[in-house]
Amino acid sequence: MEGGGGGNLDTPTDEETLDLIEARFDGGLYGAVRDGAPRCIDGLTACTEETEAVDCAAFSNTQCVASTSAYSEAGGLVSPQLLAVSEVNALDAELNGDGVLSILQRDQNGEPGNSAINKVPQLAGLKLLLGSEPASSLSLLGQFLDDDGVIASLASFVATSLGFPGPEVDGIRTWLTGDDEMPAEAFADNGPPPTQLEDSRRWGAEVEPSDLSGSMMPMFYRGQTNFSDWYYPSSGLGVVAELGLDTTELSAPPPLGRGRSDIDNRTQAALVDIPVIAFGGSNGLTPTPASWRRFAQAIGPCAAPACDGVTPRLVDADNPSPAFPTYGEAAGGFEVYISEGYAHLDVLSAEDDETNNVIAPLLAFVARNLQ
Repeated sequence: MEGGGGGNLDTPTDEETLDLIEARFDGGLYGAVRDGAPRCIDGLTACTEETEAVDCAAFSNTQCVASTSAYSEAGGLVSPQLLAVSEVNALDAELNGDGVLSILQRDQNGEPGNSAINKVPQLAGLKLLLGSEPASSLSLLGQFLDDDGVIASLASFVATSLGFPGPEVDGIRTWLTGDDEMPAEAFADNGPPPTQLEDSRRWGAEVEPSDLSGSMMPMFYRGQTNFSDWYYPSSGLGVVAELGLDTTELSAPPPLGRGRSDIDNRTQAALVDIPVIAFGGSNGLTPTPASWRRFAQAIGPCAAPACDGVTPRLVDADNPSPAFPTYGEAAGGFEVYISEGYAHLDVLSAEDDETNNVIAPLLAFVARNLQ
């Protein structure tokens, strides 16, 4: 769902890159993130990329590991604290409705300026988003998550099509969503589908399929759910960023690899023989079926009873166009469905209406493959 799945590399990984991966994993990345500065493989010795041969000379692996943030920050507009308060904010929105000043902006204990948005540095993104404009909790969530907003333009993983800024009510900014009547600007037309593989732009007429004030709101706080996912850890994901689905060069025993299966051990892609179904949004991270082309080429033929054993995963990479290749569909065990006008999270949060190209295909897929 809204992720291409990766693929195999087109060329072998060079030795320097493999050295860097080992240096990251063996202590370099931990030390660099902890100290906010580059470190050698031991995680203690300071270094620079330009002088790493000298700085890290005490080690057989002389790669200098750059520092990075532990969590996704998106220009300072996203933080674990900011994502965590979405639960409080959502509960406030459901209890108090629209048109009431958000609990995050409300001064506590009668002290001017004593609000969460003023006192918690990591909520600075909300201040940048709002300025000094009072807003309801519903409006705060809408402005933060909306695919046309400032935050989503920098942190695409939060983008959701869930409405449009509403009018002021007693000086409080509100939010339009669900069955509310929205202006024509909410339904911008981003043009025809692309045809070229390298063209990953948005396309199609936008829709607002996710109802923020309705079925979506309880997902933020009710039961054991946590829709906002507080943490979005990023640094650890970068350890093997340069490798594709096959880590043989790193994980296999010599002479095929370096024997570092403790770092990552992905060698079985070609043996994946189960049916695959994929969903994307035309305004999301996977706007065309070609987003899954490399994954389809990396895995093995479908051997499930629902497949015919003859049709390949990828039938024709260039027809009807490179952006819209022909997959094997049910017979070949590889289906892709794009919902026009959907942003990244809409494939999970959208209502089941005429715009939804997720629920019906998914139910059919499940029914077809029940054993």
